[in-house]
Amino acid sequence: RAIRVLSTNEVHYAAANGELGCITNNNKKELHNIKHDSIIPNYRSLAYNGKDFFALSIANPALLYKYNKNEIQLVYKEEHDKVFYDSMKFFADGKHGIAVGDPTDTCPSIILTSDGGNSWTKLSCESLPVFEEGEAFFAASNTNIKIVGNTVWIASGGKKARVLKSTDKGQNWEIYDTPFIQGNGPQGIYSIDFTDENNGIIIGGDYSKPNENKANKAITTDGGKTWTLV
Repeated sequence: RAIRVLSTNEVHYAAANGELGCITNNNKKELHNIKHDSIIPNYRSLAYNGKDFFALSIANPALLYKYNKNEIQLVYKEEHDKVFYDSMKFFADGKHGIAVGDPTDTCPSIILTSDGGNSWTKLSCESLPVFEEGEAFFAASNTNIKIVGNTVWIASGGKKARVLKSTDKGQNWEIYDTPFIQGNGPQGIYSIDFTDENNGIIIGGDYSKPNENKANKAITTDGGKTWTLV
């Protein structure tokens, strides 16, 4: 359910059955197979900081594992009826990382690390934008987070389709409206990408109506403040 390409000959993956592995030269090798108490983690996110891999499960409890070919360690756990983490990435320095999930309170769930993934801290709602009831994120193969330099963008969907932006590695946030299709659960932004700090694109739609190709692509030239449908 998640992959991380290291080279033309090496791809790492995380699966829905607790399996973490890699494929090298078409040979598949299982590195770890996890069971936490009676729970088998169902992964959606896989990240790499240049040294270790990180796999994050969905649903309750959220389980974040740091691992390499030789060992594995649980570095973050969160228990809540509404917990559901969708995606995770590291900044270029390998020390700072971010994972985002659906709200458990009045704001998005965002956890940060500044020590290479050894420890993670969840931001309080006091320092985050308020989410509308029914606004959340999509577990879209780790594509609704984009990082350029110290700037990170996250795209939401559901009741609202908006773009969150931080220019200081996730410490402070702004949020911007988009003209995207929005209003209910299947609708919104699934993926976001930027070529630089100004020029970006969002794409998504309504997965319950895949043939309705409207208001599901937009671009920005001002760093995500305003968006134009294409």
